[in-house]
Amino acid sequence: MTEDQVFYTFQALKRVDDNELSARPIRQLSEEEFGQTWNAIDLIENYLTGFDAYIWRAVEDLFNTTEEARNQYAEKGGILSPGPIVSELELRIINVCSTVKMYAEHVEVRLGRLYGKESPELREVSRLFSALYDSSLPYRVSNHLRNALVHGSPAELLVATFNSQRSDSGESIATVEVHLSREGFQKHAQNAKVRDEVVALPEELELLSTVIQAAKGAMALHEEIMHLLSPGAVQAADWLAKLFKEASTVLAEDEWPGFFEVHPEAAGGSKIQPLPLPENVSRFIQDYIDGPISREPGPL
Repeated sequence: MTEDQVFYTFQALKRVDDNELSARPIRQLSEEEFGQTWNAIDLIENYLTGFDAYIWRAVEDLFNTTEEARNQYAEKGGILSPGPIVSELELRIINVCSTVKMYAEHVEVRLGRLYGKESPELREVSRLFSALYDSSLPYRVSNHLRNALVHGSPAELLVATFNSQRSDSGESIATVEVHLSREGFQKHAQNAKVRDEVVALPEELELLSTVIQAAKGAMALHEEIMHLLSPGAVQAADWLAKLFKEASTVLAEDEWPGFFEVHPEAAGGSKIQPLPLPENVSRFIQDYIDGPISREPGPL
C-alpha cells in the first residue's frame, strides 16, 4: 500500500452524543462514483439556493407573522394595539408578491443568458408563465398588487381584521384575515382587465391565502422547468436518489448516509475526509424520492 492511495466509502452515520458520530460501512465507492456524488451534491445545493428560494423564505415569514398575530390577539384580545403587527403582516404580503413577480423576471434573464434571447427554451418557459397567469386569479392579483402598491399605500389596499371565539374547552381561538380593498385596487391597479375582474368579485379577496396560492403556482412551475434552469440538476437528483434508496435498505431508523474520502497512509496517520451533505440537500432528495417535490409550509 503506497502513501498516495485513496479509498472512497459509503457509510451509515449515527449520532452517539452531541460531539461524536459513529459510522459503519455500506460499501466502497469508486473514484468516479465519489466524484459524481460530490458534483451532484454541489449541483443540488446550488439549485436549492437559487432565486426561487426567496419565495419560500417570504412565504415562511408570512406564516410566522400570521401565527404571531393570532397568538397576540388570542392573548390580549380587545386591548391589543394592532398597528405594529398589522404593518408586519402587510410587509410580509408585499414581500411574497414582490418575490413571485421578480422570480418570473429572473427566470427570463437567466434563460436568455443560458440559451439565448430568441431560444426555444425561453419561448417555452414564457408560454408556461403566460399559461399560469391566464389560469390563476391569485397569480394575476399578486402580480398586479405589487405594482398597485407602488402607486398606492398599504392602508388604501389592505384591510386587516381580527376575530376570536371560545372553543368547547373555553380556549380563545383567534383568526386574522387581510382583505384586498376593491376600492383601493380599482384606484391604483393599472391593468384594466385584472382591475375590473377584482372589482366584479362578490366579496373582497382574502390576501393571506391568495398570495400563498400565487407562490405555490410559481413553485410548481419552477419544478417543471428545473431541467432548464439548472442543467444537470435532474441527473444529479437521480444519482443521489439512487444512493439514498440503496442506503435505505440497510439504514437503521436513527442513521443517515455519508460519504468519505480515506487516505490510509497520509503523513501523520490515516486521514478521513467527509464529503459535506447539507441537510437541505438530504431533505430535497428524500422529497424527490417520495415525489412530488414540495417545499410548501403548512396551511394558514
